[in-house]
Amino acid sequence: MALAHAIMTALLEDDLSGYELAKDFETSLGFFWHASHQQIYLELRKLSDKRWLNKREVSQSGKPNKIVYGLTKAGRDALAEWVYSKTKTQAAKDELLIIEGEVQADDFSGGLALRAEKIFSIAEARQRFSEGVVIDTTEDKGAFSFISSANQILPKLEEEIGTMLIGSKKNVKLSAEEAYGVYDENAIQKVEKSTFPDNTTVEVGMGFVANSPDGQPMPFKVAAVEEKEVTIDFNHPLAGKDLEFNVHLVDIRNASEEEAAHGHVHGPGGHHH
Repeated sequence: MALAHAIMTALLEDDLSGYELAKDFETSLGFFWHASHQQIYLELRKLSDKRWLNKREVSQSGKPNKIVYGLTKAGRDALAEWVYSKTKTQAAKDELLIIEGEVQADDFSGGLALRAEKIFSIAEARQRFSEGVVIDTTEDKGAFSFISSANQILPKLEEEIGTMLIGSKKNVKLSAEEAYGVYDENAIQKVEKSTFPDNTTVEVGMGFVANSPDGQPMPFKVAAVEEKEVTIDFNHPLAGKDLEFNVHLVDIRNASEEEAAHGHVHGPGGHHH
């Protein structure tokens, strides 16, 4: 599943701003996957250009107005076509692999979220750079669970986990292209130091937030500071990095209708209401 499909799926239930979409990614995509604000806004722009999304301005009390995005009929049709083609392809694969759940045509007319059918629970997972430096781990956090085919972890990593048997362990190596993408030099900009508010300390490594053309926040880090100019970087912190994962799969089960509708796992390793 591409980022475009994940965004369109998130918009099946309700119209959302770019910032709200980014927050959904941060809270629901868990340990393995993150789409940066910049990636989301670029994708929103592409989808809008295709007329798969519309956008409108919403007034907010005591806050600047926000731009929210919604699926057009053409967007719903495109998403439905992708789901049907994906389901047909997956049905031919071995049953141990991740497969799509049943999808009905009315799922796209009424705004019902796509039905993902399998929940994978990981008891032990460690994420590291290719040179061996550990950058995240589930140690002391308990099992991590995700819903398959819901774009909740890196697609290539999900593909590899989908081939595992319950109780097995696996080492997965992903290139930068398979992980968070190559480092994009176009995401680096120089701005006048005066752009920052007066009396603001600006140092290398500090994080700030800029506004997108739609008026939504886009986080960046300071890459360099000169006398009159500041170099800022909108790349994902792990862009350009080859990654390695050690994974221990402890359970696979069917997602409940409620979990599939909400788009996240309930109970241990998941979300608690």
